[in-house]
Amino acid sequence: MKKEVYLLSDAGRMQLPRILSVTGLEQSPSQWQITSGYLQDGALMGDSQYTERNVAINFDLQRKEEISQVARICGKREITLEILERYPDEDKTDRYFLTPCRVSTPLTVTRYGTRWFSCAIQLTAADPYIKKEVVPQVLSQEDERKIYQNDSLTYNNDSLVLSANRLEVAVYNGGDADAPMYIRFLGPADQPYIQNMDTGEKIGVNQTLQTGEYMDISTAYGKKKITITGTDGVTHNAFHYIQAGCSFFSLHPGANRLKYGSAGSSGAAMAGVQILYNEQYSGYML
Repeated sequence: MKKEVYLLSDAGRMQLPRILSVTGLEQSPSQWQITSGYLQDGALMGDSQYTERNVAINFDLQRKEEISQVARICGKREITLEILERYPDEDKTDRYFLTPCRVSTPLTVTRYGTRWFSCAIQLTAADPYIKKEVVPQVLSQEDERKIYQNDSLTYNNDSLVLSANRLEVAVYNGGDADAPMYIRFLGPADQPYIQNMDTGEKIGVNQTLQTGEYMDISTAYGKKKITITGTDGVTHNAFHYIQAGCSFFSLHPGANRLKYGSAGSSGAAMAGVQILYNEQYSGYML
């Protein structure tokens, strides 16, 4: 397995070819505080405030052009520290990233010898968790499907298929921290919802989606949202349609049994659901 470290921002992306040391990734978030905020649905809900993570990177570069490129990337307001784990034998690559970051100690450069420049920079991440990309789970209705007589679900070779007004699925979070979800309900759907069967946490929205419409929900800290995009491509805020007693829950470490579907009286089947998330880790050994 080979590890590669990159810096990226709106100014570009660059691999740091010769890493000398990276400190700060192994530290765990601490000093948690619980605060309440008044949301648009009129409910008081708690969110977690966590400490920032400071990461110091020491690396060598050979050319002045590389130094200029790092300076351009780090000159932007938001920076991402990206780590790739490549497994050549398995033709597989895992991506970990820390974002959003800002430069807390500017880039310093010291020349030594005739060929090398010793460089150092310190980044501060407001979100201390190292995230890992996970392949999205897509659950959609297909034309070709196999019906099992013992239950109301149908399956094909590629994905779970919804043939009733609700479905249950297990989603595994391999991280060591809660992972926010990004959910898309595809119309038609009548009062779509998603619920954690183990904890009882639920997100439900009092709206009806027509064919061709979709609803996006984000449960990420500081980025909670519910929007509906119509067939005309126009997106509207739907936060105020959230059902009473709901919470923007995340996937807990380990297996999460989720139930989702249409709760409306019409009993209409939902066209499909997409669940996206990034596993989160409190530390990483580079």
